[in-house]
Amino acid sequence: MQSKTSIHLVTIKDFERNLQDHKRASSQFLDTLNTFVDIECYETKVEFFFHTWDKLDAVALKDDLVKMGYEVYVIDNDSIRKKWTVTGSTLPMSIKNKKLNSWIDAMSELGFVNNCLFDGFGTEMEV
Repeated sequence: MQSKTSIHLVTIKDFERNLQDHKRASSQFLDTLNTFVDIECYETKVEFFFHTWDKLDAVALKDDLVKMGYEVYVIDNDSIRKKWTVTGSTLPMSIKNKKLNSWIDAMSELGFVNNCLFDGFGTEMEV
């Protein structure tokens, strides 16, 4: 999928820095979560957040995420600065370290090709 806007506002440098930040955060997230549940056996829905500056890019990302079976919403955060948020949740998935990091890679790359910045993830814990 190619960005719908003519200008790519998310740079390679932004993408790489963002990806490293999320991988660092995922390690801390899993360490904390592992104190409550055995993450080797745990599956849960993961909430995700992306930001972009163009509605067409937000909608294109939403379409790609819906094809993956995810529940997705596009929100107009700030009509003056033209900032859009794409948010939603995955199907229940394994959150083992390697699986989560692979998912983070995929979400970061999907955001980048759609001119969106992957802003993070979280989950509600059911114990």
